[in-house]
Amino acid sequence: MAGTNSRITALLALALLAVHSGSSVTGSLRPQQHANGNGYANVVLVMADDMGYGDLGANMEPDSEVASETPRMDALAAAGIRFTDMHAGASVCTPARAAILTGRLGPRTGVKKNFAQSSLYGLSLTELTLPELLKPQGYDTLAIGKWHLGHSDEYQPTSRGFDGWYGVPYSWDLGCADGTNGVDWHDGVCSTSHKRYGCPTWWGDDNMCKGCAAQSPGIPVFLDYTIVEQPANLSMLTMHMTDYATEFIRAHAATGAGDADGTAPFFLYYPMTHVHAPVAYHPKYTNTSTAQSIFADSLRELDASMGAIVDAVAEAGQTDNTLIIFTSDNGPWNIKCDWTERSDGLSGSMGPYLGAYQTSTLGGGGATGKFTSWEGGHRMPTFMVWPGVIIPGRVDNHLLSHTDIVPTVVSLAGGELPTDRIYDGVDLGPLLFANGGAGEADASEDPYVYHRYLLHDVAPYSLTETDNVQAVRVGDHKVFFSHCGASACNEIYYTCSRDGRPTKRTLVFDLSADPAESSPLEVLSDSAAALALVEARTVLREFEMSLEDDFHGNTDFSHGSHPDSWPCCNPDNLSCRCGESVGALGALGGSTSAEQVRDNGAVGVGGAFVGLVEALRELATAKAEGLLTQSEYDGLRQAAMVKAKQ
Repeated sequence: MAGTNSRITALLALALLAVHSGSSVTGSLRPQQHANGNGYANVVLVMADDMGYGDLGANMEPDSEVASETPRMDALAAAGIRFTDMHAGASVCTPARAAILTGRLGPRTGVKKNFAQSSLYGLSLTELTLPELLKPQGYDTLAIGKWHLGHSDEYQPTSRGFDGWYGVPYSWDLGCADGTNGVDWHDGVCSTSHKRYGCPTWWGDDNMCKGCAAQSPGIPVFLDYTIVEQPANLSMLTMHMTDYATEFIRAHAATGAGDADGTAPFFLYYPMTHVHAPVAYHPKYTNTSTAQSIFADSLRELDASMGAIVDAVAEAGQTDNTLIIFTSDNGPWNIKCDWTERSDGLSGSMGPYLGAYQTSTLGGGGATGKFTSWEGGHRMPTFMVWPGVIIPGRVDNHLLSHTDIVPTVVSLAGGELPTDRIYDGVDLGPLLFANGGAGEADASEDPYVYHRYLLHDVAPYSLTETDNVQAVRVGDHKVFFSHCGASACNEIYYTCSRDGRPTKRTLVFDLSADPAESSPLEVLSDSAAALALVEARTVLREFEMSLEDDFHGNTDFSHGSHPDSWPCCNPDNLSCRCGESVGALGALGGSTSAEQVRDNGAVGVGGAFVGLVEALRELATAKAEGLLTQSEYDGLRQAAMVKAKQ
């Protein structure tokens, strides 16, 4: 073991050199060299978690009484094109992420609900992801943040086209965690919720305080296939993910992606953990918001993280060669209460898309955001920026879908979509890039030239496996074939009506006149509504027929036994705790006042943090390969932590 220890010590020294030099040693951060000099553009895709249409300040009404908490993103939206009618592929995490990365809806991929902590599989291996389609074009690819498409090795990002990954495998409320804020999830707190457990470092006899042994493991943070922190420190997580993402971008500094210097074009996928409950954030963002609330403070950190990404692109000299896309995976989780209506609210705002018919006694009650097919569940805050290519200040009203991102980016990269399967999205290149970035003239005149129809996937967990679509968009009209609401503010948890069954009822709304979906039209007396209903039935029938001929992903949602199937770096600990938390290294970021944060945005630890994580990965890999005992691993890990703090 002496020789092994020497090798590990050498690796540790190399990684710690990066800690103090502020540079990275990881291969996933270094640009790959390639000879074709293709000149393809870089692409940055940032996706918030559970962010509502009304949470982006640029989407707020001019006379709104609620102040914007996203000033940096508002400026970015004004510098590019802001979309008012962009829709998620589903209204809940896993299906929405599968749709945006494959360009295909859940009935085609088989992804119609969420993966959990004990899931054995993930997105079907027969499905092709966006990074897999970009790799043949010479792209470097990195995923940062929440994955939620399977955490077993062969389903993780680094097995699905990404060169590297730093982040969490699923939502950061699906287990206990460390941190100095957040509600009922941070260390030392034992939640009274029937589903949530705290993660204390001491263990009592109270059954409610058995932490992860009773419910789920501590939230793990992965670097590629290795858990480098568990439980995650949620307060530090966004800052650390931002650091890792910006290091990757700066590593691609060049005169232009794909130029003669050999720097590869890059694709960065950053699915944020913000603003999903428990809404944790770095303490330096406390009270930095105008609203002086937890949710608004988290929006400030989200905004700063997005700003840091854009700044890194500029520092790398890649601004004119990079398409930046921002969106959200699905609408707000209404059970946590709208932050614009309650100061203690931990849920986003749907803006004007209230689903008012559902929330009334006629509709059956409940909320109309996440989990539902009402507009608030899938109409997303979205903008794209590319200076010098997309004319700034454009506000676009085309009916669009997250499934359009795959064909658009693949086309931009000079690639082609496979012909053995059906894609639900279309290439938006003419809308974005034609006429010097002003968009195609014909497209601007017809908001439905790209999609006249959109199918809104069935609300998860609510219908039988044979039901695929709950609502169909037909131009300005939206036709429901069934509907239901999810948990409203402070209600007991449910995803589709209190009895778990949707209401089978046909409803037609004119969204151009009634964005709140409050008053269904009389089909017998409204000819436009009657025509929309006929068209919707035809579209639905054609979609069902296309499924019979299409290539299907056989996604398996099987679960393993608890706790053997959990991602766990230390099974001997009830919370899977790996020792001192990497997240405790917040001191590396220095002290920053609220005013400085508000003025300057995110202030991270940069290469120092990235180098430390690399060191811990080397140690964890060695332990997994049997080259280190647990005690040797613990000793070297502690040495790395101490060294990083010096």
